Amino acid sequence: MDDPQHSDSPSGADPTRGGEPAEEARERVLRVVAWYSSQLLSALRAGRTQDVERLLAEQRACKADLRALEEAGEDEAARIAGRYARLYRELSGEA
Repeated sequence: MDDPQHSDSPSGADPTRGGEPAEEARERVLRVVAWYSSQLLSALRAGRTQDVERLLAEQRACKADLRALEEAGEDEAARIAGRYARLYRELSGEA
């Protein structure tokens, strides 16, 4: 049986059913962007230059994926959604 708490979908649902895969993916990418923004603020305040540079690079990669979603098909959008769901769990310690 699937564990909805650890599903790639925040609601526990399949991202390709009952919703727009690109929108689901967009929401997941934006959640990761927000996490990076929060960490960037902390790193800036603490003067951790190396962390700032790394976090900015990661955030830029997220934004590139957001642009790619504009032209992505359903399969690509679902793949991105799954990747960002896993990434968010890793980053936030929910894994």
